[in-house]
Amino acid sequence: MAKGISLNMANQGVIDLLDELEPGVDHKVLQNATLIDAKKKDDIGPLKNKEQLVKALEKAAGEWPAEKT
Repeated sequence: MAKGISLNMANQGVIDLLDELEPGVDHKVLQNATLIDAKKKDDIGPLKNKEQLVKALEKAAGEWPAEKT
């Protein structure tokens, strides 16, 4: 795995995924217990799925040359 890429789903990742699943709902206000309840309701696991990992790798690959120069 690339350095700096986490397999775990961060809170912002959960909020982004909820925004995709339920457009029009403000998920940014969810915190702690309400965020956990929303994850359970939509059956969101603790780890990123393949699509999220690919996006994270692409983002890291795009930022790598900028850090080197």
